[in-house]
Amino acid sequence: MLYLPSNATGGVDNLQLERLALEIIDDIFSIREDTLNL
Repeated sequence: MLYLPSNATGGVDNLQLERLALEIIDDIFSIREDTLNL
């Protein structure tokens, strides 16, 4: 995944950033669940 520097996200509104953050958190928790199931 590509993380842009803060000055490159000027065209991205807060709602998109919040949604992206939620997706990242969701990915982290699903990865943790997968490792616990091993």
